[in-house]
Amino acid sequence: MLAAARKADPALEVFAPADVAAELAGGAHPLTAGERFEAGGFAVHAVGGRHAQVIDNHPDCSNLGYLVDGLYHPGDSLDEPDEPVRTLLLPSAGPWLTMRGALELVRALRPARTVPIHDAFLSERGAANFDGWLDGEAGTRYTRLALGESAPLDA
Repeated sequence: MLAAARKADPALEVFAPADVAAELAGGAHPLTAGERFEAGGFAVHAVGGRHAQVIDNHPDCSNLGYLVDGLYHPGDSLDEPDEPVRTLLLPSAGPWLTMRGALELVRALRPARTVPIHDAFLSERGAANFDGWLDGEAGTRYTRLALGESAPLDA
């Protein structure tokens, strides 16, 4: 999809883990954990490096989270950035994720706001269970957005 997007718009800048950038051949900016750059006028910090393991060191592939002006998207990991997070986009389901891991990340980062993402594995009942735990135990303003819904970052 990224290759097709770049073909449709050659001016499109792509910032990605080094192995992904190499696959895109030409024009992608290879990144490693800890790098900082500017994109679209936003300060971005690449965090992490590897996908969280499911079992037996699998999958073993790159994964970068991105901290963008205080908003953090960890991708498929629970890596912690070394700077404050105002809004956390929290993975809420996946074969590598536990409720405990999700809660511990929120408690460690102490964001003002948490919004669950990565929830396609959850049934309606599973999402309600996850939301109940996070709303009650995480010490953050917790908001689940409906598909297609948006919210201002400073709210």
